[in-house]
Amino acid sequence: MKLKVPLAITIILVLLQVTDYYLKVPVINTVAANFTVAILVMSAIAVGIGIISLTRIHVRRIVKKRPHSLESAIMLITLAIFILVGAVLGSGDPSYIYMFQNIIVPLDSAMFSLAGFFMASAAYRAFRVRSREAMILLVAAVIVMLGQAPIGEAFWSGFPILSQWILDVPNTGGVRALIMGIAIGMLSLTIRMLMGHEKGYLGTGA
Repeated sequence: MKLKVPLAITIILVLLQVTDYYLKVPVINTVAANFTVAILVMSAIAVGIGIISLTRIHVRRIVKKRPHSLESAIMLITLAIFILVGAVLGSGDPSYIYMFQNIIVPLDSAMFSLAGFFMASAAYRAFRVRSREAMILLVAAVIVMLGQAPIGEAFWSGFPILSQWILDVPNTGGVRALIMGIAIGMLSLTIRMLMGHEKGYLGTGA
């Protein structure tokens, strides 16, 4: 019973959403729209629970004076300020926009700038010529990088054209094949869930 009830709820909701997409039945469309709103509400509640859990973890770290307590205090103060300003003035207020543009945006830029070094390290390991496929990947990557950088066009005017062809033809074909594979995998997983063969999402004891 503990597994049958969640499984039945999953099957009903999936069939409801599929029916709502393919059929124009007013009753089903209304029920599906209400469930969509309910999902948004549950998502907001989940975010709230996450904030509470995050606050408890960092408050405990500050109280017990564990390492990085200063960073935890800064995070909690920033979180409280953003929540208060957003709740009182709204996310469209100039003060909130100013805080977002001058705190979140620079931090995002710094984070992605640091991630660039890890990406360069991973690219170096991936581009080691150990096989014919690695050689093709290396040559294509060099052509694309030279085509996107001004120095490449200074060397040869054909680099931008060749780079754009690689992005439009082989790269687009590979991405579409990847998306098709993901879609087929999701479809097969959904069918397994509807048939009751996939129960991993119900818990470890499923």
